[in-house]
Amino acid sequence: MQKKSKTATPRTAKSEAASPEVSVYIADDFREEVRGTITAVGLHTTRSLTVYLPEDEVFGKDKPVAIHSLSFLVAMKGFIGPKIMSFSFTLPSNPDELISTRRQRHTFNSVNDGVNMIIPGQPFLFHEFGPRSVVVDVDDYRQIVHFEILRGKLPTPTKA
Repeated sequence: MQKKSKTATPRTAKSEAASPEVSVYIADDFREEVRGTITAVGLHTTRSLTVYLPEDEVFGKDKPVAIHSLSFLVAMKGFIGPKIMSFSFTLPSNPDELISTRRQRHTFNSVNDGVNMIIPGQPFLFHEFGPRSVVVDVDDYRQIVHFEILRGKLPTPTKA
């Protein structure tokens, strides 16, 4: 009986038919470093953010709530050629309407060519709590990522 030799499968780059990859991250702040890496400050590990307000605090379209700093990082790869990338939000009251759209052009030289878009919100203003979505479009490819902003009650001070 002949013994079969084991050979390691060589690692290769993804083929040109690889599917696109889009990742969305939320943090207090993202910063692109000189070496091309990204530093995240206050990374939200869930897609649920709680903003604590006094119970009697009134807000709305005329008086939005502000999160001092809230940023979004969109990391994309798996595309080929010149593309128009866009990043938009939806609101709970009108999920079919895209708002705050940011567009950027990029030419992907290979499927392994990645690009990052940082969308800073300093401050991040909003006028309603609840679920919302981040909509990422790269030409005709679309990915929707859901997150929510919840209202939390400030603890009532106890009297000594």
